[in-house]
Amino acid sequence: MTLSPEQVRSFLAVLDAAPSTGIVELARRAGLPPARAFRWAVLRGARFTKDDALNDYDFTGADFMGADVTGADFRKAIGLDKANLTGVLQDHTTRWAANLRPIGTLVFIPPGRFLMGTTKAERRREKVPEKDWGDSESPRHEVSFAQGFFLGRYPVTVGEFRRFVAENGCVIPKGAYTYVAGKGWEQSDAADWSDPGFPQDDHHPVTCVSHEDATAYTDWLARRTGQPYRLPTEAEWEYACRAGTKTARFWGDNREGAAEYANVADRSLATVTKEESDPERFFSHDDGYPFTSPVGTFRPNTFGLFDMLGNVWEWCQDAWSPNYKNTPKDGTAYTTTNSDASRVLRGGAWGGVPRVVRAGARFWDGPRFRDSRFGFRVATALPPLES
Repeated sequence: MTLSPEQVRSFLAVLDAAPSTGIVELARRAGLPPARAFRWAVLRGARFTKDDALNDYDFTGADFMGADVTGADFRKAIGLDKANLTGVLQDHTTRWAANLRPIGTLVFIPPGRFLMGTTKAERRREKVPEKDWGDSESPRHEVSFAQGFFLGRYPVTVGEFRRFVAENGCVIPKGAYTYVAGKGWEQSDAADWSDPGFPQDDHHPVTCVSHEDATAYTDWLARRTGQPYRLPTEAEWEYACRAGTKTARFWGDNREGAAEYANVADRSLATVTKEESDPERFFSHDDGYPFTSPVGTFRPNTFGLFDMLGNVWEWCQDAWSPNYKNTPKDGTAYTTTNSDASRVLRGGAWGGVPRVVRAGARFWDGPRFRDSRFGFRVATALPPLES
C-alpha cells in the first residue's frame, strides 16, 4: 500500500497545523498506515524529533528535501537508500543505519572560534612557495562564529546535480579543463559534468562545474525548500575542515594519513599519467582511485564531514583576496561588486599534490571556469531547532 494523493494532502495539512509535532504522531493523526506510511511521501521541510519511533517505517522514494532530522533515529527505518535526502539537516544525535550513506545531508557545525591561516613553519615544512601561495595563507588570525551553521556531509554528487539539471531543464555548457588520455592536461570541448573524461557514477562528486553553476544549484535548493541554502564561506569551510585541530591536516601534520582520509594524487594517478613518483608531486600510497572516488569512501573528520580534503576542490562564496589583511573576522564572506572576480576554492582534489592538501591551502579561479577537479558542497546558516 502506498500513499494516495489524498493521503499525502491529509498528512501535509496536519504537518502545517502542528509543525513541531513528531512525524510519526502526525502520521497517526492523518490516518496513515504505519507499516508503509511514508512510501513516496512528500516530506519536504518536515521536522522529525528524538521522540519519533521510526522502527520499520518505509521511506522508499520519499522526498525529504530540506527536512530537519536532528535527533531522529533511523537505524531501523526502511528504504532510506531510495529516498531523496538532499538538503536534509542532521546533527550528532541523528542516527542512521550503519550501512547507509545518507547522501545530501548537512551536518551541524557548532559555534566557536579558530585561527585561520597557516604559520611560516608549516609552509616551510610543506615547501609552499611564499609568493602567491604562501602569502595568500597569511596573516594568521582569529575568526569567531557566534552561531553554528550546517555544512554538507559530502560534496554534491553527480546524482544530485543530475536531479537539478533535469528539474530546471537547464543546459550546462560543455568544455572543461581535464586530463585527456594520451594527451595530458588540456581544455576539452567534450568534457562536462556528466562526462568529465573519466568514469563516474551517481555517488561520485560532481565535477566540471563553475562557481556560477554551483551557485545556481544552491539557489535552486533554496527555492525548492524555502530555506537559505548557499555555498559555504571560506572561513566556514576552513573551520569545518579543521574540526578543532591546529595541524596542517585534520588528521595531523603528516602526509601519510591521506591514505585513510583523502583521495589525492598518489601512485594510482601517477600510473595513469605515466609520471615519475616525485614525493612533492604524488603521495606515496596507492588508493586505487586515479580520479574521483565515491563520496564517503575515506574516513571523516571529527565533525563527521567526508572528503573535506581531496576528491574535489570546493567552491566557496568568497571573492579571491590575495591575503587575509582585509577579510572578515566573523566568518562571513569576502565580497566584491566585480562579477568577474576570481572565486575561492578549497580542499585540494584527486589531483592534489601534497602541499595543497592542507586545511589552510587556498586556490582561486574565474567564476565561469570549469575543471574536472572542481566541485562544491552546500551550506546554510540555519541554527539547530530546539527539540
